[in-house]
Order: sequence, then structure tokens, then C-alpha cells
Amino acid sequence: MNIFKFKQSVLLVIVILLSGCDNGIKQQDERSVARLGTSSVGSTFYIIANGFSNLIQNHAAVNITVEPIGGSYANIFSLQAGKIDYAITNSGAAYDGRYGVPPFKAHSDISLIAQGQASYRFVLVRRDREIQSLEDLDDKILIGRRPALPELSEISSSLVEVANLTDLKIVSTKNTKESLRHIKSGTVDGMIIPGGTRVPAVVQLFRDELVDPLYIPDDIFDTMKAKVPEYMFTHTFPSGHFEGQQKPFSVFALNTYLVAAPHASDKDVYLLTKSLFENLEEFGTFHNEAKKWTLGNTLTDPKIPFHSGAVRYFKEQGVWTEELESIQNKLLNL
Repeated sequence: MNIFKFKQSVLLVIVILLSGCDNGIKQQDERSVARLGTSSVGSTFYIIANGFSNLIQNHAAVNITVEPIGGSYANIFSLQAGKIDYAITNSGAAYDGRYGVPPFKAHSDISLIAQGQASYRFVLVRRDREIQSLEDLDDKILIGRRPALPELSEISSSLVEVANLTDLKIVSTKNTKESLRHIKSGTVDGMIIPGGTRVPAVVQLFRDELVDPLYIPDDIFDTMKAKVPEYMFTHTFPSGHFEGQQKPFSVFALNTYLVAAPHASDKDVYLLTKSLFENLEEFGTFHNEAKKWTLGNTLTDPKIPFHSGAVRYFKEQGVWTEELESIQNKLLNL
């Protein structure tokens, strides 16, 4: 082979390689790209969001970037502003954002794709304060407000009203770390704190013999339930769930939602829904709480309407009932 033919051959190989790279770039560009908002780095919501992102990229032509925006309400604000396409949030923020409940100023057509694990709101009191009844709480200090979690105010206000705790002082903190610092130092007598079934911070407080649950009588709790927003439900922890816990106690709970922005297409949401529910075993490997993102949980007592792309998948699977259709129509018309 002479030098001229050799140069031609080398040039041809380069052209073929560059053409292959260009095709690869085009194929990558053709993949859908979406933004998924969630809580701060390291939180359960954040871990589940990253698991969902990996799942979708493994099983669908969608690249999802996870953005740790902050609390649930911050995510709904970002969703409404079009800064993200999907969000992992609690049911309270999703409900308020959908129906224009303050702090949101107007109705927004965000919609539900899936429901996952519950998030609880524990009412805990320092053990050394010997708070044995609601009456014992009346002259105490309780952390019961947080700007990012307006449901804490709903719970503390209902407690004050129903139990007639006129001398109970309700104070605010910015985050859980601040609440924990105050309860450990003894500057407050109790607190309302968010967390999961076995949230480490709460487990450690019991292990250190620092706190007890506030045991609220069933009749009082039921009356409180009628006064808080409907997206909150009751969960009762059995005796011994936490170390030193002597009897069952009830808390308010909210579900975790995967929600879509108004601009999310039927095609994309259908694809995300299908990829999630057909790969639940894989999803469960990312976090123990991810195992609770089942079809059964998803279709139980939704508080905002489902996205039509998700409904398409549910109908294909034969799990969309007349009762769900009735609930969907009711939620769409609120």
C-alpha cells in the first residue's frame, strides 16, 4: 500500500468513528430529560428520589436529574414555577398546592403518580418533667411550629383547643436539628417532630431515656383529628415500639407522594408509572421505605387527583375501579 492509499484508509476510519460518535450523541439527545425535586441531601426522600432516578434510567428512555430543593412546600413552589417536572413531597404540601391553600395563593394542576411510605408527627415530652397527663402539659413549653411544616401548627393548635391548654406555650424552630438541641438541653418540655417508623433521632431519644410519647386519650385524639386537615391520618404505635415505651400511642401521619407538574405529558408519566410498578423489587433495594411504594398503597385514599398518564397504566393493569373513578372525578372538581 502506498502512502496516499494509507492516508485515505486512515481518513476513512476517522470519518466512520466520528459518525458513530455523532449518532451516539444524537441518540443521547433524543432521550427525555426531567428534573425531580426532593428534600435535602441524605434524607429519606432524597435517597428514594435517587433510587427512582436510577430505576427510570435503567428501564426507560428518560434521564432524571435529582435536585435537593428542601422541604415539601419548597418543592411544590418549584413545581408550580416550572423549575422542576416532578417532586417527592408529603401529601399535605401536595394538597395545599393543588387547591390553593396558604401558603399557596392559587389552585395549581399538579397531580399524583404514586404514594409511598408514611411520615409521622411525634409529640414527645421530656421524661424528667413527669408529664403523665394533658393537664401536666398546661404550664409547659412545647416546640409546635415550623415555617416549612405548617401541619405542626395545625396539630399544636388542635391540642391546645381540644384539651383546653390555655397556659401551654407553643414555640417555633427552623429545623429538626434545632428542635433536638432544645429537647436535649432541657430548654423546652416537649416537641412535635417529623420522622419515619424508626427514624434514628427519635430512636436515640428513647434509648437515652430522655423522652416519652405524649399519651393522648383516644377521645381527645379523635376530636383533634376532626380539626386538622383531611390529608392527615392516624397511626398507632404498639407498646414497646420504642425502648421504654410503656403503652400504645397515636400520632398524626402524612403519606409521601410522587407528583407531576402541570406540564408533564401523558406519555412521560405513563412511562414513569409503568417503569416504577413493574420494577418494585429493584426499587426496594435502594431504601427499606421504598418497599412501601406499591400499587395497593398508591390507590388507597388519594388526596389529589391522579395524572391521566398514571390512570392509563392503572386501567391497563385492571386495578382502576369504579370507586377510584368516582374519587378521581370528585378530586378534579374540588
